[in-house]
Amino acid sequence: MADGVPVAEETVDSSATAAGLTESLYKPTGMRVERRALIEVLTNDVYYRLDSATATPDSNDHAGLVGMRIDVRYPSRFRYIRQSADGKLKVTYFEV
Repeated sequence: MADGVPVAEETVDSSATAAGLTESLYKPTGMRVERRALIEVLTNDVYYRLDSATATPDSNDHAGLVGMRIDVRYPSRFRYIRQSADGKLKVTYFEV
């Protein structure tokens, strides 16, 4: 579970195109450090990576299963893509 005070949240879609999280939520203008993110896979499994802001995850990467929570220290490096069907992820951002 992420530490800190929750300050923002969003629900994002997973699809056949790799995506990242919303920069204005994890690093608002003027902030020098990123907020921590807690991500819950709401519907349909995803593949994800934690090491690149541009890579496309695939079946060789981490599997995020429905109901799973992922604690992410550097949201700018989190990328996700659906496994077999479009879905949703819930993201809460925390001041650290």
